[in-house]
Amino acid sequence: MKAKSAIAEFLNHLTYLGYKIKDKHDGSFLAKHDIYLNLLLTDKVTGVFIYSCAGVNVSDDDRPNYLECINSINADAIVFRFYAGSDNDLMGDVWFPKYYNKVGFSAFMDLLLHDMQLLFSDKYGLEKYCG
Repeated sequence: MKAKSAIAEFLNHLTYLGYKIKDKHDGSFLAKHDIYLNLLLTDKVTGVFIYSCAGVNVSDDDRPNYLECINSINADAIVFRFYAGSDNDLMGDVWFPKYYNKVGFSAFMDLLLHDMQLLFSDKYGLEKYCG
């Protein structure tokens, strides 16, 4: 893993949480996990943007219901912002300031993992579009 020092601490923390890091050689890093959503981290001047994507199956007729499902998840999400990508894939992103603090980043990751878990709750009906 080769990273600038600003993002290196974020990546080391993710490694501690079980993520495997791959340098994309374009200023971004792919963080893969066996249980949680995979993340793409991009180092920006003001902070780190974290993205995630999950493939779904949504018919044109059912798109309004799918969007309502995403809106319901966003109402309960704390840090992740979910939306439908151009091909209806479920997208998520979040920004974190460039300053790394172990306690602060740990709390942030707890909230991020909380939001990921929302996707697996039958409360929203997202499972209808997965698989």
